[in-house]
Amino acid sequence: PVGGSHPPVTLQTSLSVQPSIASGEGNLYVAYSESTNLIRVMKWNGVKWEHLPDPMVSGSAFSGSAKLAWDPVGKNLILASTNRVVINNGGQTITVAKWDGTAWSAYGGVLILGTGPGSWGQIHHLGLAVDGDGYPHVAWSRSPEGAYYTRWTGSVWTGYGGSDTAGIPNTTPGWSASGPGSEGGVSADVALDPSGLPVVGMTFASPNGLLVREVKRWDGSAWLDLGSPFPSGPSFYVTAGVDSTGRLFATSSGGFTWTGSAWVPQSSTAPGVGGMAEVHV
Repeated sequence: PVGGSHPPVTLQTSLSVQPSIASGEGNLYVAYSESTNLIRVMKWNGVKWEHLPDPMVSGSAFSGSAKLAWDPVGKNLILASTNRVVINNGGQTITVAKWDGTAWSAYGGVLILGTGPGSWGQIHHLGLAVDGDGYPHVAWSRSPEGAYYTRWTGSVWTGYGGSDTAGIPNTTPGWSASGPGSEGGVSADVALDPSGLPVVGMTFASPNGLLVREVKRWDGSAWLDLGSPFPSGPSFYVTAGVDSTGRLFATSSGGFTWTGSAWVPQSSTAPGVGGMAEVHV
């Protein structure tokens, strides 16, 4: 029932942004943020699209941007949301929850709280992946500090090398987290290698206003800088993917494969090539 084309999703308001899709057990799911900022999740039942109950945890509706993934172990749909609620003068939260076919339940409550005036502390595009134990891994960017990563262990959220608190090391020339401004994290995406270790694609705004893209991976003891196959430019975010053999991919304004020492271009028919593509291999 997932294969082929499907009718358009009927929106509850006139505008939707940042759609995310996932599939599992023969079902297709889509999540998106409407003009009200509320997160909607829909399921293709083989005949038509149907709304799932709006994601809510402890009586609070999910809002902002969303990312979906499928848990093949627990057979659950997993949703990460930025929860665009104005708190502490402009901060945000991230909540990760699962749909078990009956109800939504959160993994460990609020994941991160951004605080501060204006755009300071604003959380941007999320990355979401699920490991072999069915546990979610989340990457996000927060302006102006940079990119972050954390994972669910079954009882708590924790990162690698301080990635959940201090962030992932950023080697963008001229970048600093000295205060609010044009510099800072724009997006983050995460994929997992066959060992369950993360590969994170990061996009940063440099002081000259251009987007700079980097790819990092955790090798078990440190974050390794794999550099970037993409030149700096005015647009396009970077996404990451890993196949079952451990081969790394990155897409943005084109697609590239990591050979172990360098990035090489993919063919124009490679999956995920494009500016805002999602890569989940």
